[in-house]
Amino acid sequence: PIWSYYGSLRNGRYLIARTRNAAQGVDSVCWPVVFLRELLGVKPTGRGMSEFTVRPQLGSLKDAEATFASPRGDIFVKVEKSPSAFRLQLTVPGESRVAVFLPKGKDRRVNGKPSDQLPGVEKSKETPEGEIVVHVVSGEYEFLVTY
Repeated sequence: PIWSYYGSLRNGRYLIARTRNAAQGVDSVCWPVVFLRELLGVKPTGRGMSEFTVRPQLGSLKDAEATFASPRGDIFVKVEKSPSAFRLQLTVPGESRVAVFLPKGKDRRVNGKPSDQLPGVEKSKETPEGEIVVHVVSGEYEFLVTY
């Protein structure tokens, strides 16, 4: 079960390892949920994950990835960042809509095309931090932002 794992950071990567069940102690934390919600920024905004957000906050990490089982199917998120680019791979299950937060950059592409030229991709707004919020529906996506 998901609550019987914990995570650790080593060499800039997040690792998951098995530990005791969370029911065995009040100080236990469900690290995979913390990892998914806070580090990869996957948070539900609609019933049954019909809508959710993806807003990765890697901090000093270079990459992170996870697959999350939702009622509508698996959600896969992989994030890589370097001094010159930010790359996000995302699989959105059927009948879902996602708000993806992308960082500031010179060029933003979705599946190799400028984000405003891909059918089914809707640019909605810019946040005060300069992020662009892009809405997508079910499918597989690769977002690339170059700095």
